Amino acid sequence: MKKRIPVLLATAAFIATLILNRLEKTVPVVTAAANLPAGRELVAADQVLREIPETQSPDGQRNTISQAVDLVLPMPRAAGAPMLTPPGIGSQEYYNLRLM
Repeated sequence: MKKRIPVLLATAAFIATLILNRLEKTVPVVTAAANLPAGRELVAADQVLREIPETQSPDGQRNTISQAVDLVLPMPRAAGAPMLTPPGIGSQEYYNLRLM
């Protein structure tokens, strides 16, 4: 019986952890698939869709890859960085800014 108690406690802790991790709602966010330089015209392969907790979702996020295809990056993006549009700027205008 004494050997069963640690196993039961470990199992209960594991199940509780799984349940608590699944309770948080996630949302899809488009992120850079690799380091992308400024001035790059985006293609679908440059982007990857990741699920992140809704509470960590950034403002101006994109939630489908097709929203940024054929747009031009005005600034570099690091791999894994969200593909964002700043508030108050239309998506097309922001991404099609050409570097001088």
